[in-house]
Amino acid sequence: MEVIFNTNERIRKLAGIWDMFGPPNSIGRMIARHANYFGDTVYAAAMISEKLDEIIDNLAKKHIRRGTVWASLLDRNIANLKKPRRVREIISSLDNLDVHLEDERSNHFKRITKELRKSAKSNEKEMAKWVTKIFGFELPQSIDIVLNTAPIAQHFSNGSAVSYDPFIITLDFYKYRKSVLAVVIHEVLHSLIRKHRSLKEKPRNGVRAFEEALLDYFVPDGMLAEKLGFVHKLDVKQLQKKTEVNRRWASRESKKLLPTMEEYYKICGQETIWSFLRKKGFEEVR
Repeated sequence: MEVIFNTNERIRKLAGIWDMFGPPNSIGRMIARHANYFGDTVYAAAMISEKLDEIIDNLAKKHIRRGTVWASLLDRNIANLKKPRRVREIISSLDNLDVHLEDERSNHFKRITKELRKSAKSNEKEMAKWVTKIFGFELPQSIDIVLNTAPIAQHFSNGSAVSYDPFIITLDFYKYRKSVLAVVIHEVLHSLIRKHRSLKEKPRNGVRAFEEALLDYFVPDGMLAEKLGFVHKLDVKQLQKKTEVNRRWASRESKKLLPTMEEYYKICGQETIWSFLRKKGFEEVR
């Protein structure tokens, strides 16, 4: 799995906006509704977010994947795609948005991207093996990572899966640690689940609670992370409690999954999680 760091300023800005305003029930959306109170930059970012939502909604009605919008902002694809008016408006707004982005030529940026590439390469065989055993998926040949770095992100890493055609994830971190690669795998699995339509679940208030609760049992801190040596002495009950604290909107689904996940932990990888969940009567699985 080749890791491509996309340093296009437009797409890095858009990734920050995507992460900042989040799903419809997030605090960011509340700020967006009153963006005029937070200065010109936040107001401009909120307007870009609104335009992006409109485009994605319209594409969904036409059964076109939202990756088309992101792909149109990738340098190597721009010449190959006809950009509708709304996309051109977003591009113009992003070009005029004045935000600080770390220079990709800086020593810090070069160092952390090199460390993540090296970690992905050295763990690739094990990742591919266990992703296939547990989920029945093959890893994509390449992924685009849109990386934003800031000192505020020293103690955590965060990601978002925005497209599976092409595979694009956003990632925020400042210091490299193994948990960053685990976050990458978590987001890649989101994209693979949607590509293969493994779950029947549709977004509710902008989120897929069952999908998120399920993946939290595997990465970044769960069973798959343990197989890859990222965590030790796994406690499945503690995973559920962590989801309850960090993702309150997925706590109901996490509790529902807990007894089944404790059982699956004992045979993890001997059969796919989808087969196991179907046997247990989970109607969310196709």
